[in-house]
Amino acid sequence: DAAAAAGVPARLLLVATDAALYAANTGAPLAAAGVEALSHLRASTKSAVAVGRFGVGFKAVLAVTDEPAVMSRGGGVRWSLAESAAIVRAVPSLAAELDRRGGAVPVMRLPLPAAADATVTALLDEGYDTVVVLPWRDASAADAGAALVGGLDPTLPLFLPGLAAVTVRGPDDEWALRVEWTGEHARLGDDDWWVRRRSGELPAELLADRPVEERERATWDVTWAVRLAGGAPVPLLSAAVDGLYLRAPQPTDEPISVRALLSASVSLDTARRRAVEGPLTTFVLARAAEVFADMLAAAPPTPALLDLVPTGLPTGSVDAVLRDALADRLAAAPLFASAGDPDLRLRAAEAAVVDAGAASDPVTALLAPHVPQLVPAAYGTRHGVLAALGVRRLATSDVVDLLSSVDQPPSWWAGLYAAVAGATDRDALRALPVPLADGRMAAGPRGLLLTGSVDLSALTAAGLPVRAVHPEAAAGDAADVLRLLGAVDADPGALLDEPSLRDAVEHGGFDEHLVAAVLSLAAAAPGAAANRTWLGRLGLVYDETDDYVVTADELLLPEWAGGRLAALVALAPDGDFELVPDELVERYGAEALAAVGVLRTFGVHREEDVPADSDHAETPIDGLTEWLDDLDDDAGAAPPRAAVVTELVAVRDLEQVRPDAWGAALAELASPELRSAVVDPVRLLREDG
Repeated sequence: DAAAAAGVPARLLLVATDAALYAANTGAPLAAAGVEALSHLRASTKSAVAVGRFGVGFKAVLAVTDEPAVMSRGGGVRWSLAESAAIVRAVPSLAAELDRRGGAVPVMRLPLPAAADATVTALLDEGYDTVVVLPWRDASAADAGAALVGGLDPTLPLFLPGLAAVTVRGPDDEWALRVEWTGEHARLGDDDWWVRRRSGELPAELLADRPVEERERATWDVTWAVRLAGGAPVPLLSAAVDGLYLRAPQPTDEPISVRALLSASVSLDTARRRAVEGPLTTFVLARAAEVFADMLAAAPPTPALLDLVPTGLPTGSVDAVLRDALADRLAAAPLFASAGDPDLRLRAAEAAVVDAGAASDPVTALLAPHVPQLVPAAYGTRHGVLAALGVRRLATSDVVDLLSSVDQPPSWWAGLYAAVAGATDRDALRALPVPLADGRMAAGPRGLLLTGSVDLSALTAAGLPVRAVHPEAAAGDAADVLRLLGAVDADPGALLDEPSLRDAVEHGGFDEHLVAAVLSLAAAAPGAAANRTWLGRLGLVYDETDDYVVTADELLLPEWAGGRLAALVALAPDGDFELVPDELVERYGAEALAAVGVLRTFGVHREEDVPADSDHAETPIDGLTEWLDDLDDDAGAAPPRAAVVTELVAVRDLEQVRPDAWGAALAELASPELRSAVVDPVRLLREDG
């Protein structure tokens, strides 16, 4: 305060000797008004912006001395317990009162003239303007005073405006706290600090129940100090390690859980160690919360910034008030960086962080350009802070839901699938959108086809919506991820099982592109097509004259291509059979055509649970109804209508055999592929089981 009054930098020197403590400072020398303020409790000439007022702080010196003195340029003043008692006792009317009080007198009511000793003179010669001298009361006071000087709060210059240096001089060494200011940034010793001070007017109603001297000082002031490392805020550790106690501006006994230093002009008790709870303290702490939120909002938005946000339980009632005030203000402050827009800062309610385990970082990197609300995945490690501020955490299922609205090329999706490989919730990934080769999007990889080198051009030309993953979406590691999630490699059998292809075949009609697609697949793997009897419905030939489509199971392989049935039956126009066109045989091969149902030999009809009642039998097998009627003789006592043929296996088209070809036809029926259909017995299931 003295330095501020003189307009010079404040410097303080503390010298502890065996006899006394000397505290020398620069600034305006002590004047008569100052002496009066020190001698009359709660009388002050200081302005409202001063650090100290009313001489209250100076009374603390009486803990270690009975004879404090203040020496300044132009004179000095001292107080003495012994001399004050003698002076009072010399007044007859006061002697009895003195005895009643056991000889105790208020030490600092009677200022006495003082002369500078050699140490004071030397300090004034060094350029200091005032020296406080505290002769130790006794050895224990000397020890206590020396300990206090040795434990000097190293952050004190941050909270006393204008205090440029504090020097402590011992008998063998000297050390100093020097602060250099650049705007709001201070270099204090080896540490960098960011200090923000704010002040304002107090509402009059908050001062109504406060003492007179507080009502006269109707302002509030708040100072926050945050340690910096590399220009970024660094949280302090704890009250025990870093002195996280509310300052006013000297540290009180009120711990705070915010990992920064706070000085606030709250009301204090007479010992100046505890805050007086009430509307005034609540108001000042609310202003402190506003200043702190504004401070963090002005800092570079990094995940480490969140370490300054308090979590867990409050450390006391004052801290609880501060924490309540901070909760809403920090939630409304733009503390978060956008992962996709370096110029955008987000509030907690606007921010979302991907929480997908090892996949969090790569998924965030991919989604960030398209979802500006995403923050870097590094924020996700601050679980307690994110929960306290209300930041949305995107689990794997949330990310999958978000992806449903993303419109990106197939190559982008390949990168995404590789990125989600490390996600912890594998089940949620089964709903991932997947781009298909025909331009559609599928909801989930299960059952989709990974085509690899398989040519889909024929299927595409046929207009079939094949559920095949777009090749660019399955590039690199993406294919492995899709397989894990249920996609299958597209072999000819898998493609033949595509619902759209089967539907097109069974729908009937003739489509040269469909013919090419099916026969190409059958040529690639005849064995895969052989057991799919529905392929016989494939229209292979279109008769323009009669507007008639001939299906595969109505065509025969020519004899030159191994067709044995062609030599046994009458061919069109005299019979019902036609030969498959030679060009199809030459292009796709006899095996492929036989696999889709073109007959090399007699066809075999298979049917289950055929009613033994011939009146209800519907079958393409010629003569079957007569055969069923003959079951009367074979079934014994069971009526035919009370039984079913559990499995009917019969050779087709025997009615088409030419009369002159039955010798060869019987030999063909004896072949391994047909013999069992002729000679194996048929089982009947009666009504009684």
